Amino acid sequence: TDCVNSGKPLTFEETHLLPTGKQVWLTSLNPLRDEHGSITTLIGISRDITESRQQADHLRESRERLFSYFTFAPLGIYIADLEGRYRLVNPAACQQSGYTAEELLALSIPDYLPGESRDAGLALFRRTIENGRGHGEMLLQRKDGSTFWAALATGLLPDNRVIGYVEDISERKAIEAELHRSNSELEQFAY
Repeated sequence: TDCVNSGKPLTFEETHLLPTGKQVWLTSLNPLRDEHGSITTLIGISRDITESRQQADHLRESRERLFSYFTFAPLGIYIADLEGRYRLVNPAACQQSGYTAEELLALSIPDYLPGESRDAGLALFRRTIENGRGHGEMLLQRKDGSTFWAALATGLLPDNRVIGYVEDISERKAIEAELHRSNSELEQFAY
């Protein structure tokens, strides 16, 4: 064996198919030497790690599933630290902002707020930290300088980071503005 040839301890996993199902064993082999340094015996210890392996596999699958939810979410998801620096963003956030993930992670919340929304955006951020959640509608500024209307829902995470879900509502705002204009015109005719 490799343990005898190398003269060094060896640890490896073995999988066995038994009538009761698959079992995974962690085995350690250690060479014992006589007074002349020759290997005379191997001492081996095996431990059934099936349950811990299943738990690790389940945890990995859960993490992968949750990450896919984050990655494929239709809304922009922005996670910021308590100073307002972005720490994690999903692809939808990049698409709606025009920034790459690396560029967004170099920014902070005020960088994404045009002047007319800065006070409201920072107030929403502070409210989220104080109350644990918040929501609002405001203009956000893309990388190219253009703006878009966004609905934001925010929450304070257990690790003291702030998560923001951002939906582009520019189309809805345009329809509302047109409806308001039409109503104003109708009111003029009514008098």
